[in-house]
Amino acid sequence: MAVIEMHKIRVYAPVSETESLYKILQDFGASALAADVPETTTVGEETDFSTRQKLARLDMATNFLKPYVKGDFLRGAFEGGRAHTSASELAKLASSYDAEEAISDVERLQAALAESDRNKKKYEQELRTIREWVRLELPLNEISETAQTFTLALRGPERIINKFSARAESEMSEAISLQNVSETTILLTALKDARERLEEIVSTSGLEVVKLPNAEHTAAEEMTRVEAALAASVSDHEIIETQITKLAGSEFSNLQKASDLALWEHERNAATQTTARTERLSVITAWIPKRDHASLEKNIYETLSASAIEVLDHGEEKPPTELANNSHTKPFETITRLYGVPAYKDLDPTPQLAPFFFVFFAMCLSDVGYGSTLMLLTGLVLWKYHLEAGTKQLLSLLFIGGFGSFFAGILFGGYLGVDPSSIHPALAKVQVFDPISDPLPVFYLSLALGFIHISYGVFLNLVRQYKLGETKDAILDNGPWLLVFISIALAVLNATGYLSGNLNLFLDNHVSNLFIGLALLLVLTQGRKEKNIFSKLLFGVLSLYNGVGYFADVLSYSRLLALGLATGALGFSINLIAEFVGGATPYIGPLVMAIILFLGHTLNITISVLGAFINSARLQFVEFFSKFSTDTGRVYVPFRKTERNVIILPDPPSSK
Repeated sequence: MAVIEMHKIRVYAPVSETESLYKILQDFGASALAADVPETTTVGEETDFSTRQKLARLDMATNFLKPYVKGDFLRGAFEGGRAHTSASELAKLASSYDAEEAISDVERLQAALAESDRNKKKYEQELRTIREWVRLELPLNEISETAQTFTLALRGPERIINKFSARAESEMSEAISLQNVSETTILLTALKDARERLEEIVSTSGLEVVKLPNAEHTAAEEMTRVEAALAASVSDHEIIETQITKLAGSEFSNLQKASDLALWEHERNAATQTTARTERLSVITAWIPKRDHASLEKNIYETLSASAIEVLDHGEEKPPTELANNSHTKPFETITRLYGVPAYKDLDPTPQLAPFFFVFFAMCLSDVGYGSTLMLLTGLVLWKYHLEAGTKQLLSLLFIGGFGSFFAGILFGGYLGVDPSSIHPALAKVQVFDPISDPLPVFYLSLALGFIHISYGVFLNLVRQYKLGETKDAILDNGPWLLVFISIALAVLNATGYLSGNLNLFLDNHVSNLFIGLALLLVLTQGRKEKNIFSKLLFGVLSLYNGVGYFADVLSYSRLLALGLATGALGFSINLIAEFVGGATPYIGPLVMAIILFLGHTLNITISVLGAFINSARLQFVEFFSKFSTDTGRVYVPFRKTERNVIILPDPPSSK
């Protein structure tokens, strides 16, 4: 439950074995490549065109076929439509499957589909153009110029056509002939001497000049022909899509696997061609967790006997950060990674924030029904689908949050906005808090949790500085404030009657002297790093203002009460609206009530879960991490097989 210790290693291998070495590293999947270039080596600048082209064609084929694959919608949503496979199946596919034929079929069908789409759009456009001219009885190719005349087919709104006709006839009646074909189309025949004037009138009128097909048939006959051509094009389109669907059913999964195999090959080749090298040796530098060093070394030496590995002193260079947490706290890494991984050798805040986030989320949602629903939905997804690591961590976190919300709902009386006593008297007996009728206890609980959370953050800063060897700063920076927090807690407990005996008597008689002494201690310690006595005292006095900041931080935890109240109040309001509308709707009242309840509570749980997650995370980022986290680290990204189109499952046990 800490930041994993890293080794910086350098691997030497013959140039001819470079790709084999990268394959070992990629299969092992635990080494993060470093960009170091040792002295006396050079870096290649070759470009891996062949595998890049192969990968591009495979990606094109899979992307083209994907919409034609029939599959489970939810599986596609959660798994991204990736193909299930195993390492042995991929190895067999790599040696036996030739994707070239399938890619050629895809390219052929893609071209045919594009041609069919072009024809379909062309015929549809022709139909739109011809449909308005079906009353025209002339063959379309006769609408052309003669030695003395020219003809224009015009289209526009009826009002504009009428206005144009009136103007043209009044100004040029002897030079033109107008034929109204429909309400929105008109055929204009005019002497060529009048062309310039007529074209000016047409352009200013807002009419569109239509270019009709040069056909030997009338518009009606041409429309019949185009409709038949369009029907044939649609039929061809359907036939092609049927062929694509059939091809997708037989080849899509194999193409997905071949695509990822090509991706991994491309990544190895790209790394190989830009590797630092001498005339005979390739030199690879990488970061690897110390716990995996021996295992990787064994794998390399067993496969490449003519290789060597050395551990480097990384000096002041900061290694990448990788976290190690057990199965109970692993889901809470989602919060840590949202903020940013800690600096190398710094504290991993994940196990520290886990119990607080669990409690805060539970208090914000605090409903048995919503918690059960959240557990059910996330649990089903986690059980049924193979998820990416980040998605799995997030859903696991929400599952745990739903579990906490279920029990918080029992303590807070949250049952989908229904009074627990109306469900069963036993539920009212186990209820400890009633945020709606008596919110003050929950308010005090929220502030108490905030006080503990912030105090623990200061304590973690003391631990962090101590581990870094800053013992004096750890004690003098944080120790006085921890004494202040402990004294405040004791004073509050004493004032509320929870303390007795000698400690009670001491606080009753000396509490003011105690806080005066702590204030003096803060003045003496917090400004000690300044250069002269006056600066030390000044900054020491100013440090007392930090108490206002701590007080404001504690108050921000009142949001736990506010969000819990909002969840319950909205649930109650939804029930009230459903009951009122359902009762006022004759005959279908129960159905209307059920719809309102379903939609209302679905919206409420969505908003409440989102609010619980965001605000619980905010309390970690702003109020908690700020007390001890000073820097974020570099994320550890190992060189491994990216499962972009496949999900690699364990090989099934061999039958004997």
